[in-house]
Amino acid sequence: ALTRTDPTPAPAPAPVGVEHGWFATEEALIAAVVATASTEEPGALAAHRVTYDEHESLLWPEFPSSNPDFNIPHSFAYQNLDNRSRKGQRALARALAGKTWTVVSVEHPDGLDPYTTFELFRGTELSLRADDGTELTTDLLGSVVHHGDHYKLLSYREP
Repeated sequence: ALTRTDPTPAPAPAPVGVEHGWFATEEALIAAVVATASTEEPGALAAHRVTYDEHESLLWPEFPSSNPDFNIPHSFAYQNLDNRSRKGQRALARALAGKTWTVVSVEHPDGLDPYTTFELFRGTELSLRADDGTELTTDLLGSVVHHGDHYKLLSYREP
């Protein structure tokens, strides 16, 4: 386990719950992401990702890259993640635009990474079917965070 050795106190934990954009099940999260993506508004997809504050207080302290020996500021790490996620959001919105999709299956081929207070389901792969019969498999969702009894995306995958 890594311990904080810098003089900066850890931020207060961000609230987690459905009222803060977290979902009670992974299925509900994925359904919301797919429905939002089909509206052709990529910016709206950001609501399904962890925020800067959630990332900083809930996830960052447990990531190995937060170790002060690596000298990676949280702001830099989050901005990098955010920039890549925005590209993935745009690509997902383009791929799903204008159709109504049903989730056929969700897989995490990159596995599960357990941490002390949360789990990351890595490499989300969706199989979808549109109302017109079109089928699509996409890996533009990154990791899913499972924190307590709630789910939210860590990121979208850059195409």
